[in-house]
Amino acid sequence: MYNCAVTKLGDAGRDRLRFGAFTMSTIKGILRRVLSVLSHLPLVGPLVDCRPVDHFETIKQVCVTLLLATAPFSLGSVILRALVGPQITLMGAFWRTVWDGGLFMCATSLLAPIFWIALEDPKGVRKFPSRLALFLVVTMVIAVACVFFSLGLAKSHLDPPYTFHISVIVFWVSVFLLYLSTVYHTNRVNAPEAFREEEEYFFRSYRRHHRE
Repeated sequence: MYNCAVTKLGDAGRDRLRFGAFTMSTIKGILRRVLSVLSHLPLVGPLVDCRPVDHFETIKQVCVTLLLATAPFSLGSVILRALVGPQITLMGAFWRTVWDGGLFMCATSLLAPIFWIALEDPKGVRKFPSRLALFLVVTMVIAVACVFFSLGLAKSHLDPPYTFHISVIVFWVSVFLLYLSTVYHTNRVNAPEAFREEEEYFFRSYRRHHRE
């Protein structure tokens, strides 16, 4: 009876292992199909090929860019708080600096480097992915930002809360586009491989020089 119970337990364990292996295989197959479909999507498809190290490097670069791009708002709020006095809080001063559509111009400044990143194909790297789709979206965002900012300067009768919300959306769309362009560029530039190519070229030139 004991041996029979052990045998049944062993069979049950093997069944569970088979079921677990089948489940994992099914999940992997579904993930492969999903990634295959996503890789063909315009603009965001190339994210499938990006490595974790590419995202890590991009996050650092984008964070530094955001700190510099938003410095006029952060420093301006500090100066405004000092000028107005205790009648306004530091957070209130910050919201006042971004309320009048300043985020539109900040968004366009974030989008400007994208043209250089996407148009420039350095030697030894593959072509920038989804270039046309990225340019179309960037152009649309810049057009919206410029129109709203110009109307604000012209003192048109715009709804301030609505305009502010549009500026926030445009700003974060610009951040997302900057992230995409930066991570694609980081992924396509293989620094160790480029270094090896330069090293091989140096040694070939060195041997050729000594032969001559």
